[in-house]
Order: sequence, then C-alpha cells, then structure tokens
Amino acid sequence: MLEPDERPPIATEPISVVLPAHNAENCLDKTIGEWVACLESRRQDYEILLVDDGSTDRTGELADSLSQRHSRLRLLRHPARRGFGAALGTGLEVARHPLLCYTLCGGSYRASDLADLLKWIDKVDLVVGYRSHAGRPWLRRLGGVAYRLLLRLVFALRLKDPRCTYLLARRSIFRRIRLQSTGPFAHAEVLAKANSLGCLMTDAPVSYRPPSAGEEQMAHGSVRDTWSEAWGVISDPDFGPAFLPEDAPWCADWVRALSPFAVDRGRRGC
Repeated sequence: MLEPDERPPIATEPISVVLPAHNAENCLDKTIGEWVACLESRRQDYEILLVDDGSTDRTGELADSLSQRHSRLRLLRHPARRGFGAALGTGLEVARHPLLCYTLCGGSYRASDLADLLKWIDKVDLVVGYRSHAGRPWLRRLGGVAYRLLLRLVFALRLKDPRCTYLLARRSIFRRIRLQSTGPFAHAEVLAKANSLGCLMTDAPVSYRPPSAGEEQMAHGSVRDTWSEAWGVISDPDFGPAFLPEDAPWCADWVRALSPFAVDRGRRGC
C-alpha cells in the first residue's frame, strides 16, 4: 500500500460524476444545474453520468432535454427499476476520467461540497462524506449508529457515516472492486472492499437535507434485501482476479475458505 505522500496528485485531473436517479423530476433541473455550475467553475474537464433507474415520472423526458443543453451530460437508462447498486454499476462501466464522484441525484446533497472532498484526495484513495445530525429524525440517526457499528465489527470500517452516499475516489480503485449488490448496500460494499484492499480513506463533512421520495427509494431498501446483499459480499466477495500471473494458485481455494477478504488484502493493494 502506498503512503499518503507517495500518491500522485490528482485533485485537478478530469472527473466523472455518477448520479443515480429515480423519479427525480421535481429536482432534476436544479440538481444538474448545480453540478454543471460547480464543475465549470473548477475549469477542469468533466462528465456527468445521469443514470435513470426505471423512473415512472417525467425524469427521462427532462433528462433528454437537459442533455441537449449540457454537452457534458450523458444519459444512461434502465428500462425498469433495478436499484442503487445497479445504477451505480452502469455509471462505473462507462466513466472514463481519473477521478470519480458519485452521489444521489436530488436535493439531499450539494454539488458545492465536492470542493471539501477534493481537498483530501491527493493524500488518499477515496473520501467519503459525513452528515451532521441536523434535519435527520432521531430514529434514523439511531439506525445509522447501529449500521456504523455493524460495519466496523464485520468489515473494520472506521468511518463516521458509512450511510452517506457522497464519495470521491481515484477511479483506478474500481479495477478491483466489482459490485455485487444491486441495492443500497452497494455503497457499503465499495467501502468494505476498498478497506480490504488496503486503500487509504478519510471522511469530510457535507451538507444534508431531507431526501425526496425518489432518493428515499434509492438510498434505503428493506432489511431483508440489505442483509441478503451483505451476506453475498461476505460469503463470496468478488475482487476480480485474486492472483497475479506469477502466483501459484494451488492454495487459493484453501486460503479463500478461511478468509475471503484476507486473500486480496495480502495479494494486491490499491
């Protein structure tokens, strides 16, 4: 694993922004406008990848219109709703710039907070936002604490708010992070696999407002579905090729059976 001062500077490199969206017609124009204004002000090349995850309102129609107005906005579509993880995976497949940011498309998170994440990215592999308690119901905050403790226990994640889906990363880390989750657990999967691979991460404060109905559907799934996806990642994590070509594969199955996450951490970091 590289030390912080060994990472090449990347904060001013071109950036791909992935915005999964579902039924976002009420906030789409404003959200895309904020992202375009934010990225244009930085004077670095960029692309915005809007992934319409089976919206049943006018999101697709409005997105088509916006793509005509903004040349760096690319529209990707799922004919039916598949979930946050599936939408994120679609965006990751076509993203082409060295920096990658993703967050929900809506009013919860602000494009302007990207500047605070960019302050840290030269020293780390990824930066995750964390929200203040303002505007968050106490029951949701309590659930967030339990979720954070569970991820710390299972995946050794030491982040303040792993439910905050606002992330900036070096896109190169996704060469070894293959998304298995199609729902909201996909964000935790990215963090857990990055941690297992030895990626250096930190968190930074971001603004947060109550989500729209579409964002709520994207960000929160049923407990049953979330646990099912989490178990799939824990029991059979997919990191792509686990061995370098010169490695002897004779012990791969034996080591993997003992500790699937330890295999990749020991083999190759970010």
